[in-house]
Amino acid sequence: AHYEKMFLYCVTWSLGGMLQASDRPKLSKKMQELSGAAAPTMDASETFFEYFVDDASKEWAHWESRVPEWSYPHEEEKPKFAQLIIPTLDSVRLEALLGA
Repeated sequence: AHYEKMFLYCVTWSLGGMLQASDRPKLSKKMQELSGAAAPTMDASETFFEYFVDDASKEWAHWESRVPEWSYPHEEEKPKFAQLIIPTLDSVRLEALLGA
C-alpha cells in the first residue's frame, strides 16, 4: 500500500506539476477514479496536490501540516520587508519538491 501511495504521489507531480492551477483538479479527479482506496481522503475542494506521503507513518498527510508557525520579528526595529519569508502551503510544498 505504501508503494502504491508513493506511485500516485509521483504521478501527481510528474504528470501534473506543469499543469495550470485550473487544470489540476481535472487530473486529480481522474486519479481518484483510477486509484480507489489508495487515494487520500479529501474534501471536494482539495486535490492530490495538497497531499504528500509521510515518511514516518507511510500515510497521506496534508501539506498544511508542514507549514511552520510564523511570527513577526518584533526584535528588529525596522525589518526589511523584502527579506521576510512567510511560509505558506505553496512555499513549503515547493521547497520539499525541489529538495531545498
